[in-house]
Amino acid sequence: MPSAKHLNYRRLRFEPDVPSELFDEEETEILRTYGYWLAALMRGRIEPETLAQEHFVEVCKGKVEPHTQIERVWVRYIKRKLWEAENPNYVGLENAVFADLGITGKGWGIYGHFR
Repeated sequence: MPSAKHLNYRRLRFEPDVPSELFDEEETEILRTYGYWLAALMRGRIEPETLAQEHFVEVCKGKVEPHTQIERVWVRYIKRKLWEAENPNYVGLENAVFADLGITGKGWGIYGHFR
């Protein structure tokens, strides 16, 4: 049974603010459902209570590769937010940037959908 601290973070609804061109509905729902909890684990605000959670923390530290869908989505989300911080003039202009690069389709970052 998860601790009260874990449950408190799990109850919060996260709003990831990510483009639908990059994150499909299922991935966005994963972020909405688990975002605050994952962020708390990543930042050390709560301690991992399972081996899977320990693995997630190691993924966040860059020590191991993501294995689960949640880990992969979280890594992509963090990379996206880092990109947004470094490229504020492009945020919101994804369609134009993608078209210029010849990139089409959802999930292009993982699956490589090119024209």
